[in-house]
Amino acid sequence: MRRVVTPVPAPVPALPVTVVLGLVLGLLLGLAGCSSSEDSGGVDAGLPSVGDCRTYDGAAAERATDVSGPVPCDGPHSAQTTTVSPSGLPDPGADGRWTHDQLEVAGALACGPARLADDLGLTVGGLAATRIVQAFFGPTPEQAKAGARWVRCDAFVTSGGEPVKIAKPLAELVQVPGAFAQCATSPPPAERKAVRCEAGRGLWAAVGAVEAGQSAAPAGLEKTCRARYGRAVTEGAGRWTVTAADVPVAGEQATFLCWLPFAQWNVDPATWPREVPVTTGSAT
Repeated sequence: MRRVVTPVPAPVPALPVTVVLGLVLGLLLGLAGCSSSEDSGGVDAGLPSVGDCRTYDGAAAERATDVSGPVPCDGPHSAQTTTVSPSGLPDPGADGRWTHDQLEVAGALACGPARLADDLGLTVGGLAATRIVQAFFGPTPEQAKAGARWVRCDAFVTSGGEPVKIAKPLAELVQVPGAFAQCATSPPPAERKAVRCEAGRGLWAAVGAVEAGQSAAPAGLEKTCRARYGRAVTEGAGRWTVTAADVPVAGEQATFLCWLPFAQWNVDPATWPREVPVTTGSAT
């Protein structure tokens, strides 16, 4: 099942604090009862490797497990493993499966935007301005019965809400200015479906992010965006707009995205890596 590090806001029903605490406590207690590698001999069953690249589509990204094999990162692929927690899950049920809540809590602990941003050499705000999202997976029932308890965190790029293929390691490509930036006909993108920025379509681009107090009015941050990113836009550009980013709040601070008409952003799309849908073509 997909675990998205969502770069745009979307209302999510909050669980009661007591429920969240109960889930986390249950997970930690379960981990405490897990067998050691000496006892089980199978905790490494199917253990993924950080840095592995894979190719799967949006439907596969929604599932709890993924059995796609590694492919060369210098060739077409749609996802890359950025983090592996070897013992991120408690003991499963007798059928070798975990409940939805157990998977959700394990994924939240093992993965998440702060860890992903660090893995990619970005800030959380910088990550929020991109189309890079995250999925996490656990062992198959067979691997779980053998003793595996790992959690695998993958990162991938989307356009229109669906994964695309790229042809080099993500941490390398994300350093290209403007690569994987969010664009939309109007900010923020509807239904989390930001697209690749293209000229001639009247799109808005998320050129960066700023932090402010949780209660800050987005409209009041336009001057902050202009001051921080003004050098990256064309002379006289002035149509800024600001939206809240859907990333965890750090203390009293929240993250906001700075949007500008793409035509006013001084970036060179010719330097951007090619992106193709998972189901068609080659990214090379």
